[in-house]
Amino acid sequence: MRAQLMDALYSVSSDNNYDESTTLSINYKILNSASNFRLFKPTVKMYLAKQVRSRFIKINASEWDTALFLPVQSFQKASQSKVWQDSRKIARS
Repeated sequence: MRAQLMDALYSVSSDNNYDESTTLSINYKILNSASNFRLFKPTVKMYLAKQVRSRFIKINASEWDTALFLPVQSFQKASQSKVWQDSRKIARS
């Protein structure tokens, strides 16, 4: 599964240098189309920019492998186990 995620990430990169100039060529339409696959369905969300409280940081392509799997989630209204349980239910439907 991790290899598939990385392959998908690299397939939308702007170049094959994977340095500080490499970017992802992706938008909400592309992300939303991925939600047609059951495992991605619970992961695609749209947030209002004014309601996002955390900072966005640039992650260089050379760090994508590491950053993709860092445990950075912070759930406010439910426990982590409840969120995972709900996500599994959505993916099964």
